[in-house]
Amino acid sequence: MWVKDLFFVPVFLLFAVHNVHDRRVLSLFFAGGSLLNAIFFACNKRVKDASTAVVMWVFSMALVWAPTVKDPGHWPYFFYFAAVVEMLCIISMITPYTVY
Repeated sequence: MWVKDLFFVPVFLLFAVHNVHDRRVLSLFFAGGSLLNAIFFACNKRVKDASTAVVMWVFSMALVWAPTVKDPGHWPYFFYFAAVVEMLCIISMITPYTVY
């Protein structure tokens, strides 16, 4: 549902702007997002929700087992990219090729 994706856009931007790189916070965020997308997939049977649930679960597990590093990497770029992808999915509703 596009409302869920519209909710995630400001969350992704918030994580990017505040340079969130704590592995515990990110893992919890991705686990919650995976659960939410799995619930939406169970209700709506959309491939987009299923694939997002799987990807977020993989990120969550990778962050749990990742070693601690001094440089947090490029998380802000990832979250900016995720926000743009979500916006493109929402905008796709006005085209005949919607992802919903």
